[in-house]
Amino acid sequence: MKRKQYIEEYLKSGFNCAQIVALAFAEKVNKDEKTVLAAAAGFGGGIGRQAMICGALSGAVIILGFAKGQTVALDSNAKEMTYKSVRDLFSLFKETHGAVICKDLLECDISTPDGLENHKNGCNTEKCIRYVESSMNILNDLL
Repeated sequence: MKRKQYIEEYLKSGFNCAQIVALAFAEKVNKDEKTVLAAAAGFGGGIGRQAMICGALSGAVIILGFAKGQTVALDSNAKEMTYKSVRDLFSLFKETHGAVICKDLLECDISTPDGLENHKNGCNTEKCIRYVESSMNILNDLL
């Protein structure tokens, strides 16, 4: 299945951008689908539908944590490697799209009733697909 079709299908089925990105890489980081879907559940809509950090980026950060994250208290190398990867992710995304904040990317504040209504009516679907796909491409390169 093509990546765009995959993203469209999961958006239509009710998953958020963070979940879609995380799910696409679950196998690559040896995590089951339920674990990554649950970990990413609160990050949709710019973190709990607050229109803050793009959910597609949040999903990618979760995967970077699974792949590279610090799991031992004094493992500063893992911490630094993870932080560098996250900075690279954000930098590349911002270079491509001009922003990392959901409401700036969508030009719509989904934390407001009017913005949420517009979003639910599908006015942002193509943008969200583009940002999810971009996050997935960057994440794939970083892994």
